[in-house]
Amino acid sequence: MDPQQQQPEPTPQQPPAPSPLAPTPAPQDAQPTTEQTEPQQNDQQTPSQQGAEQQQPAQEQQPQMEAISWEASESVHHEKDALWFVGVLVVTAVFAIISIFLIKSWSFSILIIVMAIAVLVFAKRPPRIMQYVLTGNGIDVNGHHHSFTEFRAFGVVQDGPFHYITLLPTKRFMPAMDVYFPDENAEGIVDILGSKIPMQTIKPDLLDVFTKTLRF
Repeated sequence: MDPQQQQPEPTPQQPPAPSPLAPTPAPQDAQPTTEQTEPQQNDQQTPSQQGAEQQQPAQEQQPQMEAISWEASESVHHEKDALWFVGVLVVTAVFAIISIFLIKSWSFSILIIVMAIAVLVFAKRPPRIMQYVLTGNGIDVNGHHHSFTEFRAFGVVQDGPFHYITLLPTKRFMPAMDVYFPDENAEGIVDILGSKIPMQTIKPDLLDVFTKTLRF
């Protein structure tokens, strides 16, 4: 043997094995990605919008009233002869004498004479031709509009061979409106008026009877 003992070669050191009791590092969680989501449009309608859409077809289904237009005389013209004018003068003279000698009122006698002159002038004037337009909103007379709210009722009156409609006002001291119409438009006129204001039977008053008796 060699006196120099051969020393064994050093073995490389291996890293120590991990202990089974040592905690293992937890894996890193993936960071949440922020995704931008577009807001969804709200397709739901509010109750007011739904009600408006339901009312719109109903309004479109309502029939529109056709306007009726016509021309007619404002009153029936009665021809007056000379005897009629003489009668008016005699009646005026009688009332004037009564007011002067019995009532002893000169002012009243002057008023009677002025009224008689107005009657004679109005009797000689022919009635005007009126233009009427009747719609669902009211009646136009020579371009002047009258709403249905101005009248509380109407009635159809016969004046000899003619017919006219009397519109009774809502206001107490307003005079009634007489509207003459041709027979061919009678049904349409009555239908429109009947759908807006009530219809009633109208009897002639004392003034109407007096004017018809005098053929005024």
